[in-house]
Amino acid sequence: MSRVAIDEFGDREIARIYLAARLAEAQRVEAELNKHNIEYAVEVESYAVTAVLWISEYPGAAFYVPAEDADLCCGILRQVGLCAGLMRQQTAALAEDLGTMVALVDGQVAGFLCAFRNEFETGSPVIATMLESYERFTFEGRPLSAFKSYIYGPVCIGREYRGRGLLRGLYEAQRKDLAGQFEIGVAFVSRDNPHSLSAHVAALGMIEAGDFEVKGNVYATLAFRVPAKSE
Repeated sequence: MSRVAIDEFGDREIARIYLAARLAEAQRVEAELNKHNIEYAVEVESYAVTAVLWISEYPGAAFYVPAEDADLCCGILRQVGLCAGLMRQQTAALAEDLGTMVALVDGQVAGFLCAFRNEFETGSPVIATMLESYERFTFEGRPLSAFKSYIYGPVCIGREYRGRGLLRGLYEAQRKDLAGQFEIGVAFVSRDNPHSLSAHVAALGMIEAGDFEVKGNVYATLAFRVPAKSE
C-alpha cells in the first residue's frame, strides 16, 4: 500500500492525521507512512496561525488514512518526533476540552501534551478499548473506574529537543493545571515503544495498571495521581 487519490477510499471512513506546513516536513511524513506500508492520501488544505491581534492562514499538506489506522499512524509519527503537524491537527478540538500544554524553545514548538475527559468523543478504538478495561485495571488497589480520571495525551517532543526535561515540564504543568479537578490521570503507551514506556514509568513515575490489545497491538495502561488542589 502507498499514496492514493483521496477518492480511491470510496465509502470507507477516513481520518486526517497530520497537517504539514513545510515540504520537508511532508516528505518525512510520507517516508514514515511508506515505510510502514500505510495507505494514505494527501490534500492541500489551509491551517491557521494565531497571533495576539490577527489570524493568518497558510497552505499545508493534509494526510488522510483509513480511520482504523489513525491511532497507529499517529503513534508512528510521534515516535520519530513529528510533533508540529499532529498538534495543528489535534489542538483545536482538544483545546475545547481540557486543553493542550505547549513547550516553546526559541519561539519554535518543541513539544505538546494534551488532556481530555473520558467522555470526549475521539472515535478512537484504542481509547474505547482502554476505557472498557477500567473495571479490571487497578491502581493503588482499586479499579480505575473507582477514580475520577482524565486521559493524558497524546504527547510529543520534537526529536531535536529530547533529553532537555521538556516532557517532565509539560507533565507537571498539566498536573498543576488540573489539580483538584481529577483524582488520577490515565495514559496508554504501545509496548512496541519501549523508549516512551520508560520515559513515562521510570522517569515520570507512572504506574502500570494493565495491558489491552487492539488489532494485534498491545498497549500498557499507566496511571498517576493528580494533586488535590493547586498550590
